Amino acid sequence: MLPLAMIELWSFVIILIIFVVIPIVFIRGLIKLSSRERLKRESALEKLKREQTPERATVACPYCAETIMAEAQKCKHCGEWLAEKPTE
Repeated sequence: MLPLAMIELWSFVIILIIFVVIPIVFIRGLIKLSSRERLKRESALEKLKREQTPERATVACPYCAETIMAEAQKCKHCGEWLAEKPTE
């Protein structure tokens, strides 16, 4: 038969596992699951935004041939004005 001190030690270890270790593992699992769900939602939202964003027309700059927006008045790459400089 085991001594009383040994039984108390094993009781303490079992209680520690049941009330501390298992809840910590369970909570960490829930946190990982919720973060995966959040990432799935964020990626779904990004995909939806990309689908809803209309494609903006682009043209090539006549000076440097870089792609710029069709509405641009000044090339962001070479700095050349594409139309009359706006009066301020």
